[in-house]
Formats: sequence, C-alpha cells, structure tokens
Amino acid sequence: MVHENGASVVLPQITTQIKIAPLLKGKISIEELSVSHVSIQPYFESGFDSTETSNLVFAPERIPLDISKLHVDGNVYVPVDDSSRAVHFMVDGQIQSSPNVMKVALNAFEVFSSQPRINIAMKDVSIRFPKKYFPNYPFSPNYQNYLPHLHSSQI
Repeated sequence: MVHENGASVVLPQITTQIKIAPLLKGKISIEELSVSHVSIQPYFESGFDSTETSNLVFAPERIPLDISKLHVDGNVYVPVDDSSRAVHFMVDGQIQSSPNVMKVALNAFEVFSSQPRINIAMKDVSIRFPKKYFPNYPFSPNYQNYLPHLHSSQI
C-alpha cells in the first residue's frame, strides 16, 4: 500500500490459519497470524510535524477477533534529514477478546535501532483492556455485530 505522499506499508509475507467452524457462527477466530518482513515508511512534513496526539484513537471494535498465535516483525523506516533510519520491531503473542475485556499476551516484544540507540526487549507481558475504560466499544469477537455499521465501500 502506497500513499501519494510517499508513505507506504508493505506486507510481503502473510500466513494465517482461520478456524472455519466459528466463522460460520459469526465469530472470527484465527489460529495463527504471521506477518513477516513488514516495511513501513511513514511520511512526515517537517513544517507540520507535531507531537499532538488528539487525533489518535484506540478503536478496539475494529479488532473483533481472537488470535491464538500472533507474530509480526519488520522495520519502520523513519525519515531523518536526507536519509532514513531503520527501527526493527517484533511482536509475538496472542489476542483474546470477550464482551467485557480484551487481553493481549505478549510472549516477546522487541524494538531495536542502531541510530539513535534503542534496544527494548520484553517477555511475558500481559495487557488487559477492560470494557469499563472503553464503554462505547464492544470487545465481542462476533463480526455480525458490526455488519450494520459497514458501508458498501468498506466491505
């Protein structure tokens, strides 16, 4: 995927195993999702760069699924002056969602960059997103709940 401003996201290798029986009942359940060698090149315009995050929204209703084995690795190429710097990342874990909570269990999480020097490695991290903190967002992995909200251009 390439934007006209030069920003891009490349997903060259995706492997997945979707459970068919739950899908027939309206539940998205993925046994394995592996996305390897991701390449992300964001676009920054220096005159408009901002640290404002008011337009960033956590939208768990767009992730109505369970993933038993999740693995994503790749690089984010950050533009700096006339060059770019690679930041390597790797996420390995699982996502479980229910009507009241979304659980993310990370077996491993890594971020590495040689310039500037960044080396973050974490193992066995569990994150819970209780519904009480996101009252307007259902965590249900049942995609039928979302069909009335889709426009034909989104399907």
